[in-house]
Amino acid sequence: MTVLTLASQSEYAPGRTLEQFATGLFDHWGIGQADRNDGVLVLILRDDRAMRVELGQAYGRDWDLTAQRVVDGQFLPAFKAGSYARGILTGSTTVIDDIILPFRAGQDAPAGSKRGVDPLWLFLLFGALAMAAKGHRIIGDMLVRVRACPNCGQRGLRRSRRTEYEATPRADGRGIRRDHCVYCDYDHTSSFYIRHRSSGSGGFGGGRSGGGGASGRW
Repeated sequence: MTVLTLASQSEYAPGRTLEQFATGLFDHWGIGQADRNDGVLVLILRDDRAMRVELGQAYGRDWDLTAQRVVDGQFLPAFKAGSYARGILTGSTTVIDDIILPFRAGQDAPAGSKRGVDPLWLFLLFGALAMAAKGHRIIGDMLVRVRACPNCGQRGLRRSRRTEYEATPRADGRGIRRDHCVYCDYDHTSSFYIRHRSSGSGGFGGGRSGGGGASGRW
């Protein structure tokens, strides 16, 4: 499962529909594994106030209604309230709980939505990728804002990243990650690695979309 946030579609695919854009991204990166085609893309266009859950080819169109319920019931209410981190967290959790896990267990598409999966599944099952017009950041950099500062306990953490050297086709790159609090003097830096990609356009497993899923606007 991949989560992608962009400011707007216009810089990347003007003249295409949201559905065409999501399907194109899914297939270009090859989200999921080619032998299963059960990957999922959550695409969020913040300035366009639009989003889509794009499903891998193996889901067919049977899961479209469930995907629409997740979009309408979990993502959009939080986004309308301006709570993007909460919407991404609860919406992605529900995608896992209502679509990915039942499908992997061989179940038919559920008639209704279920809730309550442990958020740990997010760390076990989805590889997150967040992009902005001026650079890249993982979705955890957004979600850090809802965590309590280890020093003062306030929810004022902010994260920034700086690349020291880029990855090459044969070697990892490296960057510096800085977490600081706007309410106190907490300031912590650490290094992170930028994984190299030896082949392929996006480094995923070659999965393809079947064009199924659900869209929403707020």
